[in-house]
Amino acid sequence: MGDELAPFVRVTDFPEWNRYAAVNDEFIDVHMSADAARAAGQPDVFGMGNLRIAYAHNVLHDWLDGRGDVAEFGCQFRGLNFRGDELTTWGRVTAVEERGGLRCADVELGVRNQAGDETMPATATVVLFDGEAQMPEAPAAPEVPSREVGVHLDAATIACLGVPTEPVASYPVGASDIRRWAQAVYYPDAPPDDFVSDAGAAGSPWGGVTAPRDFTRAQETVLEKYSSGALHEAALVEFAKTHKYEELVAALSLLCSAPIEVIDSLMCSPRNDGLLVPCRVAKLRWSTVDAILNNKFGHHSLTNFDREVLSADYARLSQTTAQQVLGFWQARAANSQLPSMAMW
Repeated sequence: MGDELAPFVRVTDFPEWNRYAAVNDEFIDVHMSADAARAAGQPDVFGMGNLRIAYAHNVLHDWLDGRGDVAEFGCQFRGLNFRGDELTTWGRVTAVEERGGLRCADVELGVRNQAGDETMPATATVVLFDGEAQMPEAPAAPEVPSREVGVHLDAATIACLGVPTEPVASYPVGASDIRRWAQAVYYPDAPPDDFVSDAGAAGSPWGGVTAPRDFTRAQETVLEKYSSGALHEAALVEFAKTHKYEELVAALSLLCSAPIEVIDSLMCSPRNDGLLVPCRVAKLRWSTVDAILNNKFGHHSLTNFDREVLSADYARLSQTTAQQVLGFWQARAANSQLPSMAMW
């Protein structure tokens, strides 16, 4: 407790912002155009708040050095960072204790500019591993705070408190995404080896650049539904529409008797046609397949043209052909090769 983390210092400008925009899809006009920034009431373009979060992550990652991982993080944006600002991201351990059988440390963080202004106060909780990498359960939803109508909060805004938003799921993060992200947020220095090299990541707590998905609980849930006769097509549609990725993959895996890895690979692909194969083997109706394809990821929806083409392909795909193709992919997966995305 009381340990000071090594600071992470960067002078930020377009080279940092453009790299981060490219990997985080954050090409927002106020970060790129002085005219847009001035129209928003600012003197000039300014940097992304999320880049400062990345700098805070760098401080935690470099301090942990493979000894743990981040379980919780929260921050407030209290100032902007403009071109040429020198940002110093700092951290300090405020508590170390056992929680739920795990050794945890609380860390206070912030990002100060060259004038000493605190632009992003933050807090984090990290888990300090003792051998095997273990993370805590997701925290319960916080209680909804009460608010009174005032100058900045009207009744309509207060009524939104506690109302859940639609879940937004990204495309699955792959090793190349992590490598590009690390190169952007550590620029101009080289990123740590465990973000870019399979050999460097082999000794990390997760054993690789990307941590494998854990389908154990999803398989238990799906098997329970199957045993009780509740694993029908409506259940798959519900998994898809509520973005329960692991449950959907586990369900398809069970229904078409294919390994999780094969279905996961097909679900992760930006292409849609390969997923038709296990769906046909599982004898799913087109309406169910359409729901699965249309909700693979957040922001992933089929155009009318895509839907017509895929519907026609699915109608032509026979049960026998689908079983043969899936069998071929399973054989390739057994030899540690990803299933081919080529169609029949």
